[in-house]
Amino acid sequence: MSIESHADCERDLVDLPRNREVLLSGLRCMVLRNSVARVVTRLCLVLACTMAFSSCASRPPKAPSAPTGAPNVLTGTTNSYSTYVTDPEAGPVALRFAWDDGDTSNWTAKTYTFGETAVDSHNWSVSGIFHIRAQARDAKGRQSPLSDSFEVTVTSAGDEPPVTPDAPLGLDSGFVNTSYTFRTSTTDTDSDSLAFQFDWGMGDTSVWIGPVVAGETLSVSHSWSVPGVYGIQVQAKDVQGFGVTSGWSQPHTTVIR
Repeated sequence: MSIESHADCERDLVDLPRNREVLLSGLRCMVLRNSVARVVTRLCLVLACTMAFSSCASRPPKAPSAPTGAPNVLTGTTNSYSTYVTDPEAGPVALRFAWDDGDTSNWTAKTYTFGETAVDSHNWSVSGIFHIRAQARDAKGRQSPLSDSFEVTVTSAGDEPPVTPDAPLGLDSGFVNTSYTFRTSTTDTDSDSLAFQFDWGMGDTSVWIGPVVAGETLSVSHSWSVPGVYGIQVQAKDVQGFGVTSGWSQPHTTVIR
């Protein structure tokens, strides 16, 4: 071994403790940095969860489902309607129904959670078409928007709606700007005089046409200015009593060229 190599070895031996301290210091810094990173990551997760929970907890509940029940009822009869909670994050809520006749039910004493169903009953004293809705309220008193509506047709005994007409009778094809005749008729339990309304397709609806005696045929002419395939429907309405309407008929398809 040369004198220079021997000197280098002596310097390495002298520097060994100091190098070891540097190495250990570096390792301690790495461990500390990893620990800090883990802590920061966990804090971020906790903060995100807290913010998400706070956001859910700070808003009112979502609207419950549209009510369901009997679509056609008589005045003075009691009928049941149901709704269910649609908001999985709202917690227990009370529910109520708006009956569209100026009457709203009381909030339920029982509370309901996601997916649970509440039932309430109502009777209408007058004939008409009513759109009932439901609403939710959480423990802090925050109220949801009203739900989508459910349509109920209320009639009096002796004031039944007309029978839904069959699909209108008329041509299956034709040409633009040419008038064509369509015919319809239906019956009525009360033998009231009837008016008819046609849906000519593409959002084009006629005024009420009539009256005609129940069971007689009404003929109406119509033309189209745009080529297309049109589904023509018709419904009937009592022109006496409360003016209750039938359902829409099945469509009669007409191709206009």
